[in-house]
Amino acid sequence: MGCSSGLMGGAFTLLDTLVMKVIDKKEYGGIRLWAALGWALAAFSMGFIYQYFLDLKYMFVVFLICMAGNIPIWLFCAPSSKSNSEKPKIEGVDEKLLDEEAKEDDSEIGRYEHSDANISEEDRQAAAEMKQKQKEVQNQPYFKRLKMFLGSLEASSIQAMIVVIPMGAAYGLINALLFVYLKSLGASEILLGTSILLNVVTEVPCFVFSQTLRDKYGVRSILYIGMAAYAIRCGWYAWISNPWAVVPAELLHGVTFALVWSSLAVLATELAPTDGGLQATAQGLFSLLFNGLGAGLGGIGGGYLYEIIGPRYVFAITGGINILGIVFLGICDLLRRWKEKRETLMEPVASDSMPIAEGGIN
Repeated sequence: MGCSSGLMGGAFTLLDTLVMKVIDKKEYGGIRLWAALGWALAAFSMGFIYQYFLDLKYMFVVFLICMAGNIPIWLFCAPSSKSNSEKPKIEGVDEKLLDEEAKEDDSEIGRYEHSDANISEEDRQAAAEMKQKQKEVQNQPYFKRLKMFLGSLEASSIQAMIVVIPMGAAYGLINALLFVYLKSLGASEILLGTSILLNVVTEVPCFVFSQTLRDKYGVRSILYIGMAAYAIRCGWYAWISNPWAVVPAELLHGVTFALVWSSLAVLATELAPTDGGLQATAQGLFSLLFNGLGAGLGGIGGGYLYEIIGPRYVFAITGGINILGIVFLGICDLLRRWKEKRETLMEPVASDSMPIAEGGIN
């Protein structure tokens, strides 16, 4: 199971990276939606095949065949570059230079070289210097580029990475132990199937409108929403005694997974340096924190506590940890705003903006 989870985690990270390379990041939610629909279709069809046709050992062979079908798709059908990608902005370089497609170089960097009559010599020189700098960075050893990337992260990015961990813990706990808990309450197979169906149904609108919500509220606000939704879900699980009462909490799955994960994937793309070739590393970092460290703590640690203190307390504690994440992020934001306000008040007033008394200076 450990090997399987490790390989699948790496595959998902590379898949997100490849998707981000061939689409505009604003389209990610709509593309990722098809993965949710495919998962639902596979869960239903494989369950049907397992129940009526094949033994469990043959299901792994079916899984291998299905996964092998992705190889020719990526080899022969996947586009090699974005058709309408966002170009990085370079200070001091005319935007016309960034918008022109390169005739000799198909890469994003090569787009800066294409000349135009309206582009100044200074802009072309700045673009050439930027390309040379990017090539120098890309030729550096991987660990040196990784050190530069980690050192360039702002405090707000590090804070976002920290609060990803409690959300991942709640995600891992729910995936590993929710059905076990519901079974102990007397849940039927119909209820478990209904829970999976609700998970997929609620993912659809969250993936579709994820970019709209990010544009309106920002990734930072979505982190607050995600932690609040996880706290509500875990608190609800700790409270219920009738297994069918789990249904309202399952309606939040789209927010806790689809909205949160699509936002994290976009955030990782934005943080990855355009000249360092570390897009997969940035995606892997968030996957490590959410699906690795966080989900591992929730699944393994939660399972250990499940046997000692019981499921209700485990879900209650996990919900409380997400509330602490909200408090942590809120304090960081308050301190940042206080610091910005303090710096604004301490800025010296320009001498030419000071009023001069009528009649001149005596």
